[in-house]
Amino acid sequence: MTQLPRRWFAPLIPTALALGLALLVAGLALGAPAALALQDPQAGVAGVPDPTLRIVHASPDAPAVDVLVDGQPAAQNVAFGSATEYAPLAPGDHQVQVVPTGGGEPLIDQPVTLAGGTAYVLAVVGPAAGLQLQVQQVDLGTIAPGQARLRVIQTIPDAPAVDVGVAGVEEPLVGGVAFQGAQAAPAGDAGVAGGDQGATGGLGAPATGGDAAGANAGGYQDVAAGTYDLEVRTTDTDQVLAAVPGVRVEPGQAYDLFVLGQAGGQDLRLLPLATRVNAPCGEVLGLGEASASCLRVVHASPDAGPVDVYLGEAPAVQGLEYGGATEFVAGPSGQQRLRVVPAGGTPDQAVLDSNQDLGSGQAYQLTISGLAAQGAEEPLTAWLAGVDLSPLPQNQARVRVVHASPDTEPVDVAVAGGQTPFDAIAYGSQSGYVAFDAGTYGLQLRLDAGDTLLREAQGVQLQPGFDYDVYAIGQSEDGTLQVVVLAAEAGIQQGAVAEAGTPVAAPMVTPASEVTPVIAAGATPVVVTPGAATPAATPTS
Repeated sequence: MTQLPRRWFAPLIPTALALGLALLVAGLALGAPAALALQDPQAGVAGVPDPTLRIVHASPDAPAVDVLVDGQPAAQNVAFGSATEYAPLAPGDHQVQVVPTGGGEPLIDQPVTLAGGTAYVLAVVGPAAGLQLQVQQVDLGTIAPGQARLRVIQTIPDAPAVDVGVAGVEEPLVGGVAFQGAQAAPAGDAGVAGGDQGATGGLGAPATGGDAAGANAGGYQDVAAGTYDLEVRTTDTDQVLAAVPGVRVEPGQAYDLFVLGQAGGQDLRLLPLATRVNAPCGEVLGLGEASASCLRVVHASPDAGPVDVYLGEAPAVQGLEYGGATEFVAGPSGQQRLRVVPAGGTPDQAVLDSNQDLGSGQAYQLTISGLAAQGAEEPLTAWLAGVDLSPLPQNQARVRVVHASPDTEPVDVAVAGGQTPFDAIAYGSQSGYVAFDAGTYGLQLRLDAGDTLLREAQGVQLQPGFDYDVYAIGQSEDGTLQVVVLAAEAGIQQGAVAEAGTPVAAPMVTPASEVTPVIAAGATPVVVTPGAATPAATPTS
């Protein structure tokens, strides 16, 4: 019996759906600043996802401000206590200027370096006579189902160190956060985190330039989702400086709690900013199974008949024909037996059989390829690859190439009239992901050796916030080679301000002794072939 080769593409952690949270800060009426919006002059292949950036006005005596990045307006009329949405910028060095709304000399003028695929919060802090720019990197890493993470950012110079905790609970969630320097959250049980959840470490020094203020955030603390009555207290005396009741903490979010106000003042406030992070695939795909794995199957074996695919003892896919792909299905995680069976057969008639380790909350794609005929040079096989469902900047998509044509040499995929972002992809493997600016492209499949054009898919529309797998399937020898494009929605990087409301229901947990059923999210093949696959008779340069 043929075994599935363990050709793994390291799966990245997927993401949650858009936040859509309302705006509420205790005792603080926040204006709605103009959305942060910058256009990248470079169109086409981006390589890595753009960094995303939002701006917070945290200087109580400074006027409303406009923010310029590289001389271009990024945000306008940002008032004290308000924050913009996330917007993308190109990776690399940028010059940030903060000017009074309506004009005037820059209040801040400094360089900032941003890394691709990263989320940042830029906070204007300090007195109007000496403004500074804090640059904080947001931890977008995966969070366990039903959990959120939070940290505290102190924006008040000369103020004492503060704790943030739950009213009535002595142990703080995050403690000892001063304006200068960072201290990790305590690992003790604050009465809200489930199980043995403790503090997570900080991210280290943020990416900054010039003489920006240092990293002023405590480490992120994992907490259970719910609604909390928060307090800001002095670390030394436990004096309550501000009470913020009814802060709603949603699962799968990272919360940056900005402490706002003036040293010695009576108007200390808390601005809780939420950022959607990499969430379980079941949440991203709407399968409703936060702890499950997610699987999509692609049938690319040209001479094999329809197949069923079993995940454990349950059929995950039935009657899948060549050239078809399923939608994602939710299934169990951990070590699972994965079998490919001729349609209508029993599991003990599997033609491919393997045990695979499926990570909780992670998405995978199973590609069935090769030739079923006996003695074939490339026999029937299958391989599993992780699917990256982490959120993307609002202007970008994520693309990779999967080579599943058994008689075709290694291939390149180029943008018609442009770059060749995918080089020398061998049969039975997939490329890494490449970020593209959203738009319409012609994609050319070429032989890596000699650059012969094999097929061209015209009018491929790449939507922002989507993953695309560009498949080469069929055979070159008999003229059935074609290009097929599959899409999966990953979502857009978004942020909001935390909302008051009723507690979030605790997540349902399946006991380890029970079998998680496979839940189908649609049985109809969802292959999309944009434009005709056009063969080329002559080599092209």
